[in-house]
Amino acid sequence: MDQAIAFLAEKYCAQYITWNPLTATKVVLPEEASFVVAHSLAEINKAATNDYNRRVIECRLASKILALSADTTKDHSIITLSQVQKILDKTLADMVALVYEKLPK
Repeated sequence: MDQAIAFLAEKYCAQYITWNPLTATKVVLPEEASFVVAHSLAEINKAATNDYNRRVIECRLASKILALSADTTKDHSIITLSQVQKILDKTLADMVALVYEKLPK
């Protein structure tokens, strides 16, 4: 995200950035708005752990399983749970129920 905002930044604006699809939406801020940037002093070597990547892969697999279990076409471009939700026209509550029904614990 920090690399994206470095190129998209505008004075008095925040940017809401999404990656799939790639979009940036300007959020106008009042001139008196301010941000506090702080360092938590917590460090993690992301290259030394699989936690983040594992969660991404688990969510992508869940998306594929749910899409296939709902008899959707074999659309290989489905990689997120939000895409499955949109294709199936489900509410968030419907998706939670579908997850409990179709995915093993």
